[in-house]
Amino acid sequence: MERLNKLLIEALSEDFNCSVVAPPGAAAHLPSAVTTIECKSDKPLWFLLEAGWRAAGTVLFGESPAITLATSGLTAPLALLSSRLANADFAVCVHGLDIVAASRTYQAFFVPCLKRASLIVANSRNTARLAREVGVEAEKIEVVHPGVEALPLGEPDPTFKQDFELGEGPILLSVGRLVKRKGIIPFVQHSLPPLIEEHPDLRLVIVGNQAGQAVRREKSILTMLEEAVEGAGLSKHVRLLGALNDVDLNRAYSIADIHVFPVIPVHGDVEGFGMVAAEAAAHGIPTLGFAEGGVCDAVVNGVTGFLVENQDYQALTLKILQQLADPMSAEQVDACRAAARTFSAAEYQSRILNLVGKFLG
Repeated sequence: MERLNKLLIEALSEDFNCSVVAPPGAAAHLPSAVTTIECKSDKPLWFLLEAGWRAAGTVLFGESPAITLATSGLTAPLALLSSRLANADFAVCVHGLDIVAASRTYQAFFVPCLKRASLIVANSRNTARLAREVGVEAEKIEVVHPGVEALPLGEPDPTFKQDFELGEGPILLSVGRLVKRKGIIPFVQHSLPPLIEEHPDLRLVIVGNQAGQAVRREKSILTMLEEAVEGAGLSKHVRLLGALNDVDLNRAYSIADIHVFPVIPVHGDVEGFGMVAAEAAAHGIPTLGFAEGGVCDAVVNGVTGFLVENQDYQALTLKILQQLADPMSAEQVDACRAAARTFSAAEYQSRILNLVGKFLG
């Protein structure tokens, strides 16, 4: 979401004057033309309180904005307040979880703000459906898929396998925050054993950390994942790499055979889109997973990967085995990367600029 916000701000700042109320350190990543008002704390509660009065102060004592924009439902009340003080339009980008978060306080005070927006930008058709279900008028909602940078397709980096002792067998890659909805624990329990039976040298490489400051709090998935791996005797086949920088993440993609995305339904949580599926496609790596939430928008079935019925682990296991037995040809890799351009950063920025620009004249 931070990268997506950066793309959004870069696009708007090219044609309009932008002021951004942001967590500490944000200014270093934003264009110099942007007026960045950094808060002192990035702790959710303190950030929201400080961001609220800073935004109000900017509107009251600075140049009055034509539109205020919340980059998630979490900051929608702040943007709504600022818009009322400035007599301006009000827009919100929603991502899924910021609609369904299982908190009475959140549902009572944050979600109702969405109904008052002039524009709701949803990251998938599923997120748009969720917005309609909480009462947002359909004509206010526009679906704009997140954008990712398409990177040059380089040769596999064998040193990555050596650095992390991954052997020479097939590599399944999982990328994303370690949260329950990602479904990595049941995947390890249900799909990994039969996959290893067919491919004894297979490795599952998991990139990502436990979610920290998030809207939704849950038990440590990392601890439960480690226990599941050890309990199933699969320690030799699973590598937990934590968060990787961009260089090492690209190296991980370069040696992966398949990106697995076994997202499951979780009450009070949802996979709004699935940017990692688009990112994998940009690297020419197919995504295999379940047809759940916004993942159906992120994967072009049969081109950038395959989705099976939710939680049908037998079907998912079979699809993975078929993909390993019959990898994508060079032509299919090209088609995969071409499809990923639908989710390009440039396309995202163009659509955002067009939508928000309508309110700016």
